[in-house]
Amino acid sequence: MQTKFNCLPMRLKFVHKLRAAFLVILAITLLIIEANLQKSLKETSDYKYALDAEAILAITDKKGIITYVNKNFCTISKYTEAELNKGAAFYFSLPN
Repeated sequence: MQTKFNCLPMRLKFVHKLRAAFLVILAITLLIIEANLQKSLKETSDYKYALDAEAILAITDKKGIITYVNKNFCTISKYTEAELNKGAAFYFSLPN
Protein backbone atom coordinates (compact mmCIF):
# COMPACT_ATOMS: atom_id res chain seq x y z
CA MET A 1 0.00 0.00 0.00
CA GLN A 2 1.31 3.44 -0.91
CA THR A 3 1.30 6.25 1.57
CA LYS A 4 1.25 9.98 0.88
CA PHE A 5 5.04 10.03 1.05
CA ASN A 6 5.46 7.25 -1.50
CA CYS A 7 3.13 9.02 -4.01
CA LEU A 8 5.03 12.30 -3.91
CA PRO A 9 7.85 11.25 -6.28
CA MET A 10 5.28 9.90 -8.75
CA ARG A 11 3.34 13.16 -8.59
CA LEU A 12 6.50 15.18 -9.17
CA LYS A 13 7.41 13.05 -12.19
CA PHE A 14 3.89 13.56 -13.55
CA VAL A 15 4.10 17.32 -13.02
CA HIS A 16 7.48 17.46 -14.78
CA LYS A 17 6.15 15.44 -17.73
CA LEU A 18 3.07 17.63 -17.88
CA ARG A 19 5.21 20.79 -17.81
CA ALA A 20 7.45 19.40 -20.57
CA ALA A 21 4.42 18.54 -22.72
CA PHE A 22 3.01 22.02 -22.18
CA LEU A 23 6.32 23.61 -23.22
CA VAL A 24 6.44 21.50 -26.38
CA ILE A 25 2.88 22.52 -27.29
CA LEU A 26 3.70 26.15 -26.55
CA ALA A 27 6.83 26.01 -28.74
CA ILE A 28 4.89 24.46 -31.63
CA THR A 29 2.15 27.07 -31.28
CA LEU A 30 4.70 29.89 -31.33
CA LEU A 31 6.31 28.44 -34.47
CA ILE A 32 2.92 28.34 -36.19
CA ILE A 33 2.18 31.93 -35.16
CA GLU A 34 5.61 33.06 -36.38
CA ALA A 35 5.08 31.32 -39.74
CA ASN A 36 1.69 33.03 -40.13
CA LEU A 37 3.20 36.41 -39.26
CA GLN A 38 6.01 35.88 -41.79
CA LYS A 39 3.43 35.01 -44.46
CA SER A 40 1.39 38.14 -43.63
CA LEU A 41 4.51 40.30 -43.68
CA LYS A 42 5.47 38.92 -47.12
CA GLU A 43 1.98 39.57 -48.48
CA THR A 44 1.99 43.12 -47.09
CA SER A 45 5.43 43.74 -48.56
CA ASP A 46 4.24 42.47 -51.95
CA TYR A 47 1.22 44.81 -51.86
CA LYS A 48 3.45 47.75 -50.94
CA TYR A 49 5.85 46.92 -53.76
CA ALA A 50 2.98 46.75 -56.27
CA LEU A 51 1.47 50.02 -55.07
CA ASP A 52 4.81 51.82 -55.10
CA ALA A 53 5.57 50.56 -58.60
CA GLU A 54 2.27 51.48 -60.23
CA ALA A 55 0.40 54.06 -58.14
CA ILE A 56 0.79 57.63 -57.01
CA LEU A 57 0.64 57.06 -53.29
CA ALA A 58 0.46 59.33 -50.25
CA ILE A 59 -0.50 58.20 -46.76
CA THR A 60 -1.76 60.64 -44.16
CA ASP A 61 -2.59 60.51 -40.48
CA LYS A 62 -6.07 61.30 -39.11
CA LYS A 63 -5.37 65.04 -39.30
CA GLY A 64 -4.47 64.81 -43.00
CA ILE A 65 -0.75 65.33 -42.45
CA ILE A 66 1.37 63.37 -44.92
CA THR A 67 3.32 60.56 -43.27
CA TYR A 68 4.45 58.66 -46.39
CA VAL A 69 4.79 59.32 -50.11
CA ASN A 70 6.19 57.10 -52.84
CA LYS A 71 8.56 58.11 -55.66
CA ASN A 72 5.71 58.48 -58.16
CA PHE A 73 4.02 61.02 -55.89
CA CYS A 74 7.29 62.95 -55.60
CA THR A 75 7.72 62.92 -59.38
CA ILE A 76 4.22 64.27 -59.99
CA SER A 77 4.30 66.87 -57.19
CA LYS A 78 7.93 67.91 -57.87
CA TYR A 79 8.67 67.85 -54.13
CA THR A 80 11.20 65.59 -52.45
CA GLU A 81 10.13 62.90 -50.04
CA ALA A 82 11.83 64.78 -47.20
CA GLU A 83 9.93 67.98 -48.01
CA LEU A 84 6.59 66.18 -48.10
CA ASN A 85 7.18 64.03 -45.02
CA LYS A 86 7.87 67.07 -42.83
CA GLY A 87 4.10 67.33 -42.82
CA ALA A 88 3.69 70.84 -41.45
CA ALA A 89 3.32 72.59 -44.80
CA PHE A 90 1.71 69.75 -46.74
CA TYR A 91 -1.54 68.14 -45.77
CA PHE A 92 -4.74 66.90 -47.32
CA SER A 93 -8.16 67.82 -46.08
CA LEU A 94 -11.13 65.71 -46.93
CA PRO A 95 -14.68 67.03 -47.04
CA ASN A 96 -16.86 66.06 -44.10
